[in-house]
Amino acid sequence: MLLQAGTISDGGRDLDRVVKMIGDQRGLGSATQASVPRPSRPTLGTGPSFERRLSALTTVAEVDPGQELASFCGELTERMARLVRARKVLFSVVVDGMMMVQPHPYGFGDEVSSLAVPCTPEGTGFADDIVYHDLVFRGAISDDPAFHSYQYVLQVMQVSNAIAVGVAAGSERIGLLAAFDSQRKGGFTDDDVDSLRIAAAAAGLVWRHKRTADERVRLHGEASALNDAMRSMVNMMVHELRSPLSVVKGYLSMVSDATFGPVPISMLKPLRTMRERLQEALTLVDDLLLSARLESGAAKSNPQGFDLAELASSVVERETGKAQLSGGRVALEKPPDPVPVMADPKHIGIIVDNLVRNALSYSGASPQVRVCVSGEPEPTIMVIDQGKGIPPEAQARIFERFYRVTDRSSPSGTGLGLYLSRQLAELEAGKLDLEWSEEGRGSAFALRLRAASNE
Repeated sequence: MLLQAGTISDGGRDLDRVVKMIGDQRGLGSATQASVPRPSRPTLGTGPSFERRLSALTTVAEVDPGQELASFCGELTERMARLVRARKVLFSVVVDGMMMVQPHPYGFGDEVSSLAVPCTPEGTGFADDIVYHDLVFRGAISDDPAFHSYQYVLQVMQVSNAIAVGVAAGSERIGLLAAFDSQRKGGFTDDDVDSLRIAAAAAGLVWRHKRTADERVRLHGEASALNDAMRSMVNMMVHELRSPLSVVKGYLSMVSDATFGPVPISMLKPLRTMRERLQEALTLVDDLLLSARLESGAAKSNPQGFDLAELASSVVERETGKAQLSGGRVALEKPPDPVPVMADPKHIGIIVDNLVRNALSYSGASPQVRVCVSGEPEPTIMVIDQGKGIPPEAQARIFERFYRVTDRSSPSGTGLGLYLSRQLAELEAGKLDLEWSEEGRGSAFALRLRAASNE
């Protein structure tokens, strides 16, 4: 029979009022139709049935929605079978107008998992009534004409009696939960139907949570695959680009050195500009290649002991000319004694170069930059400028790949410098941080490294 979903009495014996009795055309025997106002949905209530209903909720709540689909459905239906003492249980979900049996239904063979029947709000079958019209089925499975449309499905399932309830989450109709072949002598009881309905309500929420989580995992996987494909494409393009750029650089140097003959004075400035722009392009290519190696784990460190103060002196010497062209200055402050560290000097040089260049670029006219080296309490290089500073809302993101502060007055760049610097610092077991920054006052970055062992 089909029963309308409603509030169940505490005693559990007045389950639902009959809304539709299946008669000669759609029934399980000679029955008449009765109609009553639609009652409310089931609640836990209070009294003798409270513990049983709470057990139904707990049974579903303990199913882990994070597991893969087959395991989830298998565990859910197994728990339902124990709850209502059924030999077989299945969970079906409506997908594009078809009721699809989910994997690993309890007590059934694999052939049942491939079953599907039409199920729509406009349909007139048992599945349509249960899913879309809040009706409950309980009774024997017979050769009644009402089951003709399900004959193939029932033949495969090999069941004799059942209870079935709809599964929903809010207004969303998800599918149905059905238990077959009761182990009780008198068949499924009102309490069994009550428990299954309570469990189905909880199962709807758990299923929606699982589906949302699975969708997030799927989207994350697609995004990761797309990012991997984009990285591979960029890496391939960068590799192909570096060789011709190197050839151009070589020929340009030969032209500048008068290898092919005297260079007119009027061409000296254009040649210098070309060399500078070409070097910028090569630097970008190198940064992209280094970024790819860092992300793939291919970048390796070659740690060795060296004097951090000496490395800082080399960087300051290289960048002093650029600062002087702008009327600025790069000052070095270091202790009288060496500051021994253990790291890859090439990587540390890249980091300090990036920090000093950024300080000069973002300081405007007459940049004033200080490079401070100290050995206590740990080997540290501080790069301090008196530039425009970093807005508070941008400070948490400056080490992200390709991130740049949206400021029209900022110099051009790729947003890779600080990202690469932090990645290299971590590769060397060091730490690179923004110590402080204030708009209109400047910024200070600190690179902290491992001290070299005295052994």
